Amino acid sequence: MGCAYIGGVIDKAFVIISNIFMALPPFLVAMTLVGLFESKALSIVVSIVIAMWVWNAQVVQTYVLREKSKPYIITCRMSGCSEIRIIMKHIIPNIFPHLLVLYSTGLSGVIIMISSYAFLGLGLETGTAEWGAMLVNANKLIFSHPELILYPGLCILFAAAGFNLFGEALRDICDPREG
Repeated sequence: MGCAYIGGVIDKAFVIISNIFMALPPFLVAMTLVGLFESKALSIVVSIVIAMWVWNAQVVQTYVLREKSKPYIITCRMSGCSEIRIIMKHIIPNIFPHLLVLYSTGLSGVIIMISSYAFLGLGLETGTAEWGAMLVNANKLIFSHPELILYPGLCILFAAAGFNLFGEALRDICDPREG
């Protein structure tokens, strides 16, 4: 957020670095990092954060640049408000509802990514209760018990859809004029 608000050389450097990171597909980056390290929960979380940070940062940058150019921010500067006050009292509260939707949607993507890692054999350690691992185990029993594949699949679906709906509801509560 600071790069977009400050602008200039710092913002241009951020754009260049983020364009380099965006050239690589996030799922491939995360899957490579998970494959390099042990399949522990921490390594999976770190790999997803490394793979996804640039996409979230680009969206935050877009919201900050859009909000920064609005007339009331220019008026705040002209009236003598400090940059910290403008960021804390005006920029953050106005982009917060959008970020709620972004991060709740991101959580559903993370659930799907973690489940797909287990399905590909890169998931959490054996014995961990995880929906992707349950799908792998149910896949082995598809002819004798086909209903077993339905339960973890529905859990993934409902959790992902639930986070999306939750984020939309939070956005409507925080900023009803946008809904």
